[in-house]
Amino acid sequence: MRKLCWMAATKLSVDELGNGLCEGTGERTGLDDALLVTLAGIAWEWETRSPELFLARIDWEGMRTSFGDAAEAWQLVESSPVLTFLVEEGKQPAFQDPASALDRWLAKASDLLRPHSSLIRSMGRLLAKEGCLPASQVAALLREVPSGKQ
Repeated sequence: MRKLCWMAATKLSVDELGNGLCEGTGERTGLDDALLVTLAGIAWEWETRSPELFLARIDWEGMRTSFGDAAEAWQLVESSPVLTFLVEEGKQPAFQDPASALDRWLAKASDLLRPHSSLIRSMGRLLAKEGCLPASQVAALLREVPSGKQ
């Protein structure tokens, strides 16, 4: 997702529980890109799991006090109302509640990742085997992916 948001590739690693971790750069980024990067792991899980697991809406509010990406995403949306603003053709622009906004952003993250699913799976297998991929290797693996949200 970082490349799709015009961000530099960073080191990827897997913790002892099998959770993927993306190292940050400390660079400032736009709110929408920060949210998409934060939601990328959840979006990938959502996209690749059995559809029955995700027929029900994610309990964003219940996860907001937990740790991890869901809580971080909730905090971003709750503290930045611009992320909840929705403009739909033929409708009056309006603010969404945080959970609805997160559903919308999660779907967008999933849509952005979907065309790259085979590459993401390959990188996941390599990451599972190696435990860590340096930023230079991640950048090399992503060289064919165009930057920006296509």
